[in-house]
Amino acid sequence: MMHQVESPFTSNILEVRLPSKFRMLVIDRYTGVTDPLDHLEGYRSQMDLLDTQNAIKCKAFPITVAGSARIWFSRLRRNFISSFKELSRAFISHFIASKSRRSQPLISSPSDKRKAKVCEIM
Repeated sequence: MMHQVESPFTSNILEVRLPSKFRMLVIDRYTGVTDPLDHLEGYRSQMDLLDTQNAIKCKAFPITVAGSARIWFSRLRRNFISSFKELSRAFISHFIASKSRRSQPLISSPSDKRKAKVCEIM
């Protein structure tokens, strides 16, 4: 007897078949320790380049995750995801703590402001 895998995808996604000529481009796997927005944007760009429909974006996404991200995906509730937008939201909200901090350095004194200005010029 074949074991049925529980899927987080709704039937509208599960019923869509991959096109026979579909070939995914190589993308680094996301492991949960880097910026999830970078991973998602890279993935989305590749899928858009291939003119990939929503359901295929969802079905192909799990092969781009590993480690803690793979565990996260495997624990999503059954029938939880009905679009790539929902998958993206769930992914970002879970891994947002891994997002790179791109903040400006704190400037607390006039001399710090001068140093920051010099660094900008250089």
